[in-house]
Amino acid sequence: MTNGPTLRLVREERPRAEREIWTVADVCSFLSVSKTWVYERSRKGLIPSRRLGARLRFDAEEIRAWWARQGERH
Repeated sequence: MTNGPTLRLVREERPRAEREIWTVADVCSFLSVSKTWVYERSRKGLIPSRRLGARLRFDAEEIRAWWARQGERH
């Protein structure tokens, strides 16, 4: 047991291996869109995604950053 302060990593400082990975359902929930919308945008390269075999996965931080950039365009 330590009595000193503990080191906590802020989300942006976390190594990529420790980042939160989202499924299509997670992205749908975050953006309030359909699975079809997510698959279509991913296929066209319009949202950041990665294939893991047949599965589509998303880095949560990349999706949040992408979402923030969308507001800058309008």
